[in-house]
Amino acid sequence: MQLHCKNGKGKPMAGARKRLLDDSTGAGLAVIVGLVLAIQGFGSAIAVAIWESDWGLLAVAREHWRLPGWAAYALGGTGLLVAGGGWVWRKVVE
Repeated sequence: MQLHCKNGKGKPMAGARKRLLDDSTGAGLAVIVGLVLAIQGFGSAIAVAIWESDWGLLAVAREHWRLPGWAAYALGGTGLLVAGGGWVWRKVVE
């Protein structure tokens, strides 16, 4: 599968982005999803600790459901586990 840049000039992508996205196992997607979850979870926890204000997806979730205070840490930890699992899976498959 040949991945190309967004600029439409047809140049193949190089480097880490191509290696991360160009796989058939979905491990690259797991790394990306895991990093997004980790940023959302730990970012929300930091925002609450510093500014006493919610941030990100957890702010929306807390508007609709009663979530415990540790939910941000759980989401961030889950994100790290998913990203780490995807990274390890990529190393095993290669």
